[in-house]
Amino acid sequence: MRVCIDNLTVPEEDHPVYDLRHVRRLCEEIAIEQDDERAQDLIKLLSAIMREKNDEIVFQSAVLRHKYCSTHNCASVTQASGSL
Repeated sequence: MRVCIDNLTVPEEDHPVYDLRHVRRLCEEIAIEQDDERAQDLIKLLSAIMREKNDEIVFQSAVLRHKYCSTHNCASVTQASGSL
């Protein structure tokens, strides 16, 4: 997987996108960046990483909820939360 924002590309094999060290380094770069345009690009990259991770968490939660409800007879919760 690659996250690409404007001219910034972060390949997963070189820098795991969700690696906490990478996110911290990105935040540090944003904090010290003097060029406003470059800082905005870094913020866009960080935002894309956060959105993608959030989407992954929502999906994984739905899968776990579905598995739990299918084994614990809580069909009403499955129906209320939507289907996968």
